[in-house]
Amino acid sequence: MGWLWQVGARMLGSRMVSEAKQAATSEVAKAMLKSGPSDPAAAIAVLCENKWLFDAVVDELVDKRRLEADRMQIAQGQLAEVPVVVARPLGEAVEPLRMVTAVVDAHLPKFAMSVAEGICLDRELKHGTLVMATRLIDSAGRSLRVELTPPTGEGLRGGTVGTIGAPVVGELAATEQLPVVEDAWSSAVARACQRVGLPLVAVSAVVQLPLSERSQAAEAMHRQRSMAGRAGVLTGMLFKKRSGLKHLWNDKQAKWDATVRIAGLAKYLAKSVEVPKSNE
Repeated sequence: MGWLWQVGARMLGSRMVSEAKQAATSEVAKAMLKSGPSDPAAAIAVLCENKWLFDAVVDELVDKRRLEADRMQIAQGQLAEVPVVVARPLGEAVEPLRMVTAVVDAHLPKFAMSVAEGICLDRELKHGTLVMATRLIDSAGRSLRVELTPPTGEGLRGGTVGTIGAPVVGELAATEQLPVVEDAWSSAVARACQRVGLPLVAVSAVVQLPLSERSQAAEAMHRQRSMAGRAGVLTGMLFKKRSGLKHLWNDKQAKWDATVRIAGLAKYLAKSVEVPKSNE
């Protein structure tokens, strides 16, 4: 698997990792026991930023079961006849290291795929595209190179993935190193995976325009959490500016396209893992 990122040695001796393991893994383990017996081992872990990304993969699982523990939602099942675990934070933000260590120690994955919701920074990048990180830039502007050869296919490409609001300086200012998409998830999860020695494929789904290019009405719709609030904004769009409707439609179309591609990529990666055959 030459396209997998080979990260540094496992550092389970550190106090931070140990505390995260003990707290998070115990909660996940308890929830697993309550939900019924199963083999906890997984070939691949898919670490999702939010619910729609989580559902994009979980909807494709066979023999799946879900559980919630330690502010995380976890699903186990088979994808392309390979055991897979999918996880996402619930409610308030969960420390990435806590989430990664819980998944690693409870499910023993061979590698991870992180999936984030990205903001487009390249005007030539079609919405709905999945950008597989060949370089990550964290919130402090530090660069983390990923040894990755992305699989070919429509809507898939490699590129630099930045963190929202991160500075781009020095050698990264070269055109070929500029981020083509940014998100709030990929870099933090990559650092956590590096900390525990888990190989990672980081994927950012291009589904949003930069804030400066979004219509005010469309942005107001994104901020609404209730059906009544969304209905009010939509009514305003119908009688005022129609550009907001176009942006909303484009966002929805991008998510539909990305959903199909995320599921397909997860299957592709799962099939690439060598799973020992049972002697039974």
